[in-house]
Amino acid sequence: MFLKLTAILFLLLHLTHSYGIMQWNNWMQEQANSYCQPDHECIRQEWCNYQNYDRICNSDGGFFVCCPKPALSNCQPDEECKSLSHCPALKVTLESEDLKRFRHEILRKKKCGDHLYCCPKSAVPKHNEVCTPLHKCRLHLKPTKDNVQKLIRRHCANDPHERFSGRRISIFCLVQHCLPEERCLSRDKCLPLKYIIKSTEGRHASNKVLGERICGINRFCCPYLRNDSLNKNLFAFPNCESDESCIPIGKCPNMLDIVNATNATYQVKQEIYKIRLCTLDYRRKKLEHRVYTCCPQPGNFLPKDSNQQCGQVSNPGSFRISHGSESDLNQFPWMAMLLYENWDRTLAPKCGGSLINN
Repeated sequence: MFLKLTAILFLLLHLTHSYGIMQWNNWMQEQANSYCQPDHECIRQEWCNYQNYDRICNSDGGFFVCCPKPALSNCQPDEECKSLSHCPALKVTLESEDLKRFRHEILRKKKCGDHLYCCPKSAVPKHNEVCTPLHKCRLHLKPTKDNVQKLIRRHCANDPHERFSGRRISIFCLVQHCLPEERCLSRDKCLPLKYIIKSTEGRHASNKVLGERICGINRFCCPYLRNDSLNKNLFAFPNCESDESCIPIGKCPNMLDIVNATNATYQVKQEIYKIRLCTLDYRRKKLEHRVYTCCPQPGNFLPKDSNQQCGQVSNPGSFRISHGSESDLNQFPWMAMLLYENWDRTLAPKCGGSLINN
């Protein structure tokens, strides 16, 4: 009987002691809550998942700490709370040389815990999107905080060896629909596109041209020449001569002057627009940007200083004009031939002339 009473008494003492400790801890926690920030809570140190808790929040300094509350609610449904090393969409994008200035602000807003950030889940491409390097996509916009966050959400691949975002990041990019006068081809099979890119000034302009025409993985809308008589058939543009450059007619002053001349004949304009046409940029409205012509190099057939003769002198006894070969444009800049337009719009030479030196 004595042993039973002793056991019951011991159990009651133990329960009373435990209840007292619990009450004491609860009281200490209530007293300590005022020391924590609103986004922290006072909990046992071993329950805090973060090492950099703000402060100890009980008097004896042994049990309770101000621990940051998990901020998972800050993440969107398409995001998950991860460390930066496990989130390449954030890490690789914000380590790009041209985007580093946005790193601190974006990470601060994306923070969801101690060294944890709201990381976008794997982006799902739409039916008309492909994973494309940023410099080939129209989304390669002026770098702003909002645009950088668009890139992060559409991230699909990266190349950490590249320094700048254009080649470092790949995103799901909208595939363009080609115009009726274009075909979707690889870049190396589209000579007209090569001419268009070559005529642009600067890498940004070249990337914009490619971004407007992307129609698949490493495929672009390539302009073709539509045959007027066979409306459904497309043909490749004629090639220029080796001493000519295929450039917009607006950058070829000799050709542009002829086209804009008020007395330019129909036959001359037809030659420039059809015979000398080397490509058409159907996405440009102005003629000087839309039409590409085979533009001759500046005349370089002038006699050398050591040669005192002017022009090419034929052999003695031979004719200078008849039975000769057709000259190139600007080959004889000191000679001129005047052509007159007939009633049927054909041209006929009526007179010519030449500069005479001494």
